[in-house]
Amino acid sequence: MTETTDSEFDAHYDAMLPFLKEFEGESDRASIVLGAARLDLALEGLLRRALLPPASGSDDSLLDVERPLGTFSARIEACYRLGLIDRPFRDALDLVRRMRNDCAHKLAGCNLSEGSQAERARQLVSRHMISEDFKAFHDASTYRVPEGLPGDFRIAVAGMMLRLETQAKDVRSLAITGITLLP
Repeated sequence: MTETTDSEFDAHYDAMLPFLKEFEGESDRASIVLGAARLDLALEGLLRRALLPPASGSDDSLLDVERPLGTFSARIEACYRLGLIDRPFRDALDLVRRMRNDCAHKLAGCNLSEGSQAERARQLVSRHMISEDFKAFHDASTYRVPEGLPGDFRIAVAGMMLRLETQAKDVRSLAITGITLLP
């Protein structure tokens, strides 16, 4: 993938501001679930750009719910196996997916300040803290986030969203180079 210019990043950031504004005021549980949903949609968009269009020309049953690439985990793995994301990005997405699953199946305990969710959030944030992009995004963020780990988690997820959405434009559809019916 090619590097994204500052103006392209700014345009995507501006387009994402309504979501980010909503994201900032949510509970920890909602921020995990909404963040994972947005990442899932970004992966779906990435796959739609990379894969050949469906033969039928209409519905893409491969990416529909309860289809081979209809789940967050399947989309993460497909994007990784197709070389659309690297291993660290795959692992970060998987952390968010596990956090989302825990929140969806527990009535309580989706707190980013303590417990297993906090430990996963720390793992996610620590992977991003070494990035100059994360530091710049964190410092330049114009939307309010909670202090500490809950805010850092939201910024890490927002940065992942922006990364996927800004890089998706550079993804090209696969070409048919495989076996043909007739020689």
